[in-house]
Amino acid sequence: MAWSALSGPSPLRLRDEQGGTVVSLMAGLTIGRNRRQADYVLNDRQVSGLHARVEQVAGALVLVDQHSANGTFVGEQRVERCLLRPGLRLRLGQTELVVEPVVFVGREHTGQQALPQS
Repeated sequence: MAWSALSGPSPLRLRDEQGGTVVSLMAGLTIGRNRRQADYVLNDRQVSGLHARVEQVAGALVLVDQHSANGTFVGEQRVERCLLRPGLRLRLGQTELVVEPVVFVGREHTGQQALPQS
């Protein structure tokens, strides 16, 4: 996990590769198909109503599967929990998600890497 000297771990976001939607990752964030149960809603019939939850463990963010019917995958490996880090690719149902760093530039932020200063 990347660290900032001032604020600890660098913030992360989760991007839906098909739909392009983005959400900031934080402890307590829920992911699923049901709008009443999930903060980040995926329009995918193979995603459970409440599929996964983000928890903070020892200062790091961890995705925890909530006993979903179709599972949470990193690559081809079904996982119950996984450490969220930049570049990690997840699959919930048929939805492909990627973890990206959030880079702050002045008062704005993007998901892109900052350009080196010359």
